[in-house]
Amino acid sequence: MKKIYTAIYSLLLLSFIGLSSNAVAQLNINASVTKNVDCFDGGDGEVTLNITAGTPPFSVEFFLFDGSSEIPIASVSGTSDTNIILNDAISVVTGAVTYSPPFPGFGIRANDNPTLVGALGITTYRVRVTSAAADAPFRIRNITNLEVAEPAELTAVVNTKVDDCDNLSSGSIDIDVSGGTAPYTFTWSNAETSEDITTLTAGTYSVDIIDDKNCAFTLSGIDVLSGPNAGTFVGTAGEACTTDGGFDLFTLIGGQDAGGSWAITSGVGATIADPLVGAVDFTSATAGAFTFEYTVTGSGSCIDDVEAVTVNLTTGANAGTFVGTAGEACTSDAGFDLFTLIGGQDAGGSWAITSGVGATIADPLVGAVNFTAATAGVFTFEYTVTGSAPCLDDVEAVTVNLSAAPNAGTFVGTAGEACTTDGGFDLFTLIGGQ
Repeated sequence: MKKIYTAIYSLLLLSFIGLSSNAVAQLNINASVTKNVDCFDGGDGEVTLNITAGTPPFSVEFFLFDGSSEIPIASVSGTSDTNIILNDAISVVTGAVTYSPPFPGFGIRANDNPTLVGALGITTYRVRVTSAAADAPFRIRNITNLEVAEPAELTAVVNTKVDDCDNLSSGSIDIDVSGGTAPYTFTWSNAETSEDITTLTAGTYSVDIIDDKNCAFTLSGIDVLSGPNAGTFVGTAGEACTTDGGFDLFTLIGGQDAGGSWAITSGVGATIADPLVGAVDFTSATAGAFTFEYTVTGSGSCIDDVEAVTVNLTTGANAGTFVGTAGEACTSDAGFDLFTLIGGQDAGGSWAITSGVGATIADPLVGAVNFTAATAGVFTFEYTVTGSAPCLDDVEAVTVNLSAAPNAGTFVGTAGEACTTDGGFDLFTLIGGQ
C-alpha cells in the first residue's frame, strides 16, 4: 500500500511541475496615495505606483475618473521602472513621460478641491498599467478610487480688538486661526511671536501665520485706534467780561485733540456761534460762574473724552453809545450837558476834554461844559467808566461844534440925554464892545 501512495504522489508532482513550466506570466500592481496636498488649493499630491510582477516594458496611464470618463493626466511609455511616483513632475529612470494639458502645472489636487470640482465635477484618480504582450491575457491592471485630500484653507480673523483708549499702550489683538495644519507660528509686524498680542499703542498691525506644512496666511490692516483726548483744564478759571464778544475757551485747556466741540453746561445768556472754534459771546450774558465742556468723539471701542472748564464772568464797564450827531453849542453857553450826546451808559463815569481850546468842565462827573471862554471850533470829549478787574475801562467819545455867540455890547450905564430938536441922536454912544 505504501508503494501505491508513493507512486500516486510522484505522478501528481510531475504533473504540477509540467503545468508550472508552461504557465503564463501575470501583471500585478498596487498603488496608493502617499502624499496628500500640503496646502489648500495646492497641487503637490502624489500617488505611488508599485509593479510587483509582470514583464517589461510597461506603459503607465494616470487619469482623473468621473465615473464614466477618463481625463488623462500623464502617461509613461516603454519603462522598466517598477516604482513610480505619479505627481505633477513625474520622473522615471527608463521610458518617456508625456503630459496632457493642463498638466503639468495644474497640479495633483485634492479631489474635493473647489477648483478641480468646478472644472471637472466629482472625480477620483485612476492608474492603469499595461505590461509586455507576453503577459497576455493578464497584462492590463487598473487601480481606481484613489482620493487625494487637502487641509481646510488656512485663515485667521480678529476675534477681539481693544483700542488704546487711554493712550497708555492698553491696546490688544486676539485672533482665531483655522484650517491648515497645526501647530502654527506667528510673526507680527511689531516682532511679537505669540498668537495674541497685548500692550499695544495705536497703529496698524499685521501678522504672518505659517502652519506645520509651511502654508502661509497674512492677516493685515488691523487698526488699533488711539483714544480721544479732550486735553487738560489749566486749573485756573478764565476771567471774562460781559463786553467780551469772542472769549477763546481753548486758552483754558492744553494737549487736546483737534476737532472736538464746545458746549455751555451752566450760566445764562452766553452763546457759542461755532462749537469747533470755541469763541464765546458774553455780551448778552449775566455775570456769574460759567462752565463749558470740550468733547472729542471716540472711535472704535473708545468712548468720548470730555474736559470741563470754568469762566468767571464780570459785568464790564459801559460808557454808553454816542448818539451819532455832534452837539451844537455857542460860546455863550456856560453849562452844556454832554450826557445829551450819549445813551445807555453806566453812572459814575467821568468826562474829559480831548480837543478844543478854552472850554472847562467844573465837575467831570456832571459833564457840564463852560464854553464862555472857549474859541469857536470842533471839540471832542470822552466819557470813561472805570472797569472792575479783569474788565478794562470803557470809553466813549462825542463831538461838539462850538459857534461864536452874537455880542450886542454893554450899556454904558447912564441914560442918554436928548432934546426934541435932535434929528440924529447916536445910540452907539450908549453901548460899548458890541
